[in-house]
Amino acid sequence: MVVTIFLFSLCSSLFFVFYRLRKEKLLVFKKLGIPGPEPNFLFGNLLEFSKTPLYKKHQEWRVKYGETYGYYEGPTPVLVTSDVKMLEEVFIKQFNNFHARKLWPVQVDPDKDEDVHMFFARGRRWKRLRAVINPAFSAAKIRKMTPTVNECINHLLDVMRDTANATSHKTVELVDLFRRLTLDTILRCEIGIDRNSLKNPDDQFLRHCKGVIDDTTKMPWLYLLGFLFPHLHCIWIRIYKVLHKIKFNPVFWLEDKMREVIILRRTLNDKSRSDLMQQMLDAQFSAESFLDLEREEAKIDNPYKKTLRSMTNEEIVSHALLFLLAGYETTSTTLAYIFFELSQYPQVQQRLRHEVMTVLPRGYSTIDYDDLKKLTYLDYVIWETLRKYPLASTVTARQCMRECTIGNLNIPEGMLVHANLWDVQYDPKHWGEDVHTFNPLRFMPEQRRKRHPAAWMPFGGGPRACAGLRFALLQLKMVVAKVLRDFDFHPSEKLVVPLPLKQGATILPADGVHLAAKRRGSAMTEAGLRRGSLMTGVPLSDWISMRRSSLKEEDLGCEPMRLGVEEEEETYSGSSSRRASIVDNLIKLDVKTRRGSGERRASRRQSIIEEQLMSDGVDLMRRTSISRGMELLKAESINRGLNLIKAVSHCDDDALAPKEEQTWRFAPPPELDPTMGVSTMPEELLGEMPHLKSRVVMRRGSAVPELESVAEAVTIDEFKPRENPVLVESTEDIFDELDMKKKLMATNNRLYQRRVSG
Repeated sequence: MVVTIFLFSLCSSLFFVFYRLRKEKLLVFKKLGIPGPEPNFLFGNLLEFSKTPLYKKHQEWRVKYGETYGYYEGPTPVLVTSDVKMLEEVFIKQFNNFHARKLWPVQVDPDKDEDVHMFFARGRRWKRLRAVINPAFSAAKIRKMTPTVNECINHLLDVMRDTANATSHKTVELVDLFRRLTLDTILRCEIGIDRNSLKNPDDQFLRHCKGVIDDTTKMPWLYLLGFLFPHLHCIWIRIYKVLHKIKFNPVFWLEDKMREVIILRRTLNDKSRSDLMQQMLDAQFSAESFLDLEREEAKIDNPYKKTLRSMTNEEIVSHALLFLLAGYETTSTTLAYIFFELSQYPQVQQRLRHEVMTVLPRGYSTIDYDDLKKLTYLDYVIWETLRKYPLASTVTARQCMRECTIGNLNIPEGMLVHANLWDVQYDPKHWGEDVHTFNPLRFMPEQRRKRHPAAWMPFGGGPRACAGLRFALLQLKMVVAKVLRDFDFHPSEKLVVPLPLKQGATILPADGVHLAAKRRGSAMTEAGLRRGSLMTGVPLSDWISMRRSSLKEEDLGCEPMRLGVEEEEETYSGSSSRRASIVDNLIKLDVKTRRGSGERRASRRQSIIEEQLMSDGVDLMRRTSISRGMELLKAESINRGLNLIKAVSHCDDDALAPKEEQTWRFAPPPELDPTMGVSTMPEELLGEMPHLKSRVVMRRGSAVPELESVAEAVTIDEFKPRENPVLVESTEDIFDELDMKKKLMATNNRLYQRRVSG
């Protein structure tokens, strides 16, 4: 009886203490005079999120309580604000008071556990890890990753070409497709593993990455207990680990693979690699940078003073996993959002394609790092997409490490401050009344200068902004540029507008992004029509890929024309009895580049210049005369260019001799579809270039109606084709929406003046 009374008294006393402490915590915002929803004694305001996603509930509360308000996650007070001045204080000006991120219920201890990565680390430990990781994402390191990213995107284009063709739209689900791409890119660039999950959807890495993302929504009861009783964190994390040992956890499989890579790298001791994994393995601080950490120690308090000069194996594993999963989810989802918006705003899609085609014509199989800097409108498109879809808005909360004051508000130690990015980036006072419209021109320099910097923070802000920002933007720009150059995108029947979203580790499309993709019109080549070595309707670069992968006729979407396989194989093997054709040159060059042969050490930029000059020479030959195209190539001493003209024109050396009166007319070959028409060169163009007298083939109903309106149409019967006619590419490729006229005029006028003066 006495024992029973004692236990009852003890339990009553403990409950009374718990009640008083809990009640005291739930009165924090009232004492501070901060508005907010009334909390439940046990759950706080967590039940509010059971039916409504977090970002939508914040939008509702912002309308009801204003820019700054408070709510409770169990007993933990969370201050939410969309005041850009307060955000600037938290993320930048008073960073020393808010250097720690929010602790999650089943998260490892950021101070004591060995396998903490820099996303959750804090204090001096965070500074050390950040100092190790930052050099791996420098501009110089990102530049070195560009060829690898190019190769991964080429694999993506191969997969998309298998799905879509030039005659019809095929529905493509982009979220899954881009997840496979980003997984391949991250594994190759940051860890040095080549999986090619684009062509292997059942790849183990892909399956386990999906499992980790899905795992965030499992065991909600454990997360709920963690939020309700945060002081029992050590118990919840132990339960989490035990349960996942009983039931397979994909995180553990990925961690084991990372450990295998570390052991292999340390065994081989290969210092030639420059990826993120090698950067972490080689991490050593110089004396100066380490002393700098010591000097900063006084500014950031942390009770655990031990700081290592290099990363432990467990830290390397956790960081490799962090960048793998973070990039896999966020980059792929952002790409899907970009193409969704482009499908909804075709004028933006057309303008962006025009910029891409101007900087990177179709002949470019790779994109140079410096070329990306010229794509300013592409920057605007990406930034506007991130404005409309701030994916990581749920992980922006910072913990106050010491009591401080922001404006008129007193922030007690331990309080969380959450940046309400959805409201900030949809606030009409920062972005105008058309905040729901996709308008990339908001980010023009004159518009950006008018806005507060904290009005746009999709990558976070201050010293703890996303470390992989440069690499993420590299992927986004390269993928959009290369995919948009070859495909048109339109809404499909499966697409739901507005796009339904769901709350996960990030803000995701609830049902994926289903768009109708169509390959842009391909070119018919003269060499293919007469030699039979190419295929009708297929550009040279595409034909090479098709020959490699041995696609069937139904996969090509076009009719094969006398392939001449035996002859082509003889050329490919490098027989000395045959003059090297352009096909031979390109295939050999491509193979050497992929294998990384030591014979190909020449500058990539010089190679691009040569390719562009050859392209210009062929264009001039087709549009004016062979002699004019040869002039350009001879002036630059490019022998490969002369071989190119020989291959395309299929004529002897004597036929390439300059002839003053020779002109090269364009005419449809007999096999041409009767829907093709013939038009004269626009009069305004002929007026400015009297020396240019030729005719071009133009498909009726082309994507450039302005050209049809200024051109005098004639029927096929009125035009007698020459022997061995040359068929140019589509009108879109010749003029590229009228702006290509300027390039054509400038090039021809320059050569015309050279001829006149000479």
